[in-house]
Amino acid sequence: MTDTILTSLDVSKRPRTADEAAVWYAAALGWPVTPGTGLDRDATHSRTPGEALDCSGAWLAPGPWQWAASAVPDLVRTVWRLSPGSPVLAVLGRPVPGARRLGIVDVPSLVGVAALERLGKNPAAVGPITDGQGRIRFLVDLGADGEPEYGLSKWREAGVDLRIWGRGRCCPLPTPGAVGPSWVVWAVPPDPQRRTLPHARQVTAVLDRAVRDAYPSLWDAAVHQEQALS
Repeated sequence: MTDTILTSLDVSKRPRTADEAAVWYAAALGWPVTPGTGLDRDATHSRTPGEALDCSGAWLAPGPWQWAASAVPDLVRTVWRLSPGSPVLAVLGRPVPGARRLGIVDVPSLVGVAALERLGKNPAAVGPITDGQGRIRFLVDLGADGEPEYGLSKWREAGVDLRIWGRGRCCPLPTPGAVGPSWVVWAVPPDPQRRTLPHARQVTAVLDRAVRDAYPSLWDAAVHQEQALS
């Protein structure tokens, strides 16, 4: 397995193994990564989306490198030699090329598909997106604004689970050969030549419209509630 790790990286070639994928994400995108663990699908049924993405939870593979996430290809290569075949996790809340702080906006697939269609019409708001477990995760720049909500709390109160994850969280990345809860795929594959991520504010603004498309009755209820409070 360790022989499959890239020794000289060509970022134009997509990785074929988990070990190659870890090095590719670090070298091509500059994202800090750490190894995950493959759990069976039943293990996630009792978890909330937040618990599933928590870096202190069961996503992380056992070993001393749990808190040693890195974007240095040589270090990543060494870690995956110690944990060959492990799913790749991106550690959120850190500076990366194209973003002041890497984060995700995590939404139900129905809302995410509607938002994806709208984001595709706005070149300034295009970025890599992961999809799995009935959720779509928009990779975004959290900027320097702490951990803002950008108005998503009103939708959670209405029953639509839209969340922003940042510091202290991990995001499973598409990994060749990964199964179980680590199985995610790219809805829009990342482009090493276009690493700038959309700001979280851009994505959440589009999500307002996407919720209206996917859940029109909830949109109307939220608008009426805001009008009543104003």
